[in-house]
Amino acid sequence: MVPLWQPQFLHWQHDIRELADPAGLLRGKDEATLLIRKAAQERLPASAAAELHALRLGNRTLTWLDHLVSRRGLAPRHAARQWLQPPS
Repeated sequence: MVPLWQPQFLHWQHDIRELADPAGLLRGKDEATLLIRKAAQERLPASAAAELHALRLGNRTLTWLDHLVSRRGLAPRHAARQWLQPPS
């Protein structure tokens, strides 16, 4: 048995159950964290920095984006554009 972290593309295609962790060895749920270089952040308008700070994608969205990049071969930019498009 191998623990598979979230977000990760395998969770998009397969129903993978979470392992019981009564001793807390896996240290709870994973969360994705946005990272940006200080120099890049300083060049951003304050409104854009505030929007990025408030952005919460969640594991399901990041799992889907990882699936698009890792399994469907989309460039990360194209996967992000697909996510940003409203459903028609």
